[in-house]
Amino acid sequence: PDFDLLEKMFGEDDVSVAFCTEKYFSDQRREDMKLKDFLKECRELSSVQESSTSCTAQQPGRSARTPIEELESLRQEHGQLCGQLTNRKLPYCKDWHMARLHPDCNAYRLPLYFSEDWLNDYWDETPSLGDDYRFCYMGPKGTWTPLHRDVLRSYSWSANIVGKKLWIMFSPCQEEFLKNKRGELIWDVLNEVDTNEFPLFEKAEAIHVVQQAGEAIFVPSGWLHQVVNLVDCLSINHNWVNSCNVQDATRQMLIDHRL
Repeated sequence: PDFDLLEKMFGEDDVSVAFCTEKYFSDQRREDMKLKDFLKECRELSSVQESSTSCTAQQPGRSARTPIEELESLRQEHGQLCGQLTNRKLPYCKDWHMARLHPDCNAYRLPLYFSEDWLNDYWDETPSLGDDYRFCYMGPKGTWTPLHRDVLRSYSWSANIVGKKLWIMFSPCQEEFLKNKRGELIWDVLNEVDTNEFPLFEKAEAIHVVQQAGEAIFVPSGWLHQVVNLVDCLSINHNWVNSCNVQDATRQMLIDHRL
């Protein structure tokens, strides 16, 4: 991402920043800050990270790796990076409401397949509430989102503008393999998982997707997923509800509010 341009255009925007090496319950510790301050954190991190254009760059003369070998390499690098940066901040800008804050910017056009969006239509019709579920995510190489399912059992889509991401996805039928006896989800499926605490984890079957710049990915309702930025990334993300998943979303709202 062009940090200088983003700071010039949007530097005063308020954003939520997660620090990926700091666990906070089932999420990561977050701070609210100005986008310009987040970009300063990114520049400082870049100065200590090894310069690289890809987490999976091949060594000269090395033969191409199989997908299994590639995944194992990514696992090792993710674990090493988290270990190296334990005492450093690893900032990830999440939930930046760029489209709502800058309605005249016209930064992107909604993809046709995702255009029936009852959730964000509601927020558009009630601007006094000052919220929506349209976000920009931006983070340097190695930033990541813990294993989770999306809010309200909504659908989500994510379009990668810059960079490359690894998605690890589990269908709802895999959930029992990803929880401990207290019903808590694994925080990080790429790092070494304690099989004493999560004895069924090895039975879980994941789908792995490497998302390139210019590609969009659709996440169905209730699917668990963890996402890792393999290089510096900027993406657009929407949560949305329509006629196909409104029953799932309604059921989850009743559970959340104990109605």
